[in-house]
Amino acid sequence: MGKNGVIILVILLIMGFVGNSTLMATAACILLILRLTKLYRFFSLLERRGLEIGLIFLMLSVLVPLAHDNVVYMEILEKTLSPQGILAIIGGAWPHI
Repeated sequence: MGKNGVIILVILLIMGFVGNSTLMATAACILLILRLTKLYRFFSLLERRGLEIGLIFLMLSVLVPLAHDNVVYMEILEKTLSPQGILAIIGGAWPHI
């Protein structure tokens, strides 16, 4: 990534601030910091594992109510056994069958 990469990251950072997109601004800022501090070894790690790391945080945010006991278990059972719930389970399990 030459100077063009830095310019693109700065543009994305500005677009994130102007568009009130904190995710875009944060991602561009982190990549810009990694670039300017010459921590290039983290780029390959983010390329290989970035999606997995993001999905872990997504799963954590979904499962926090279970950890806090903020969920009624009968409600979970009812929604899981509903037609939509069964289709979701089948759809999620389909690639692994």
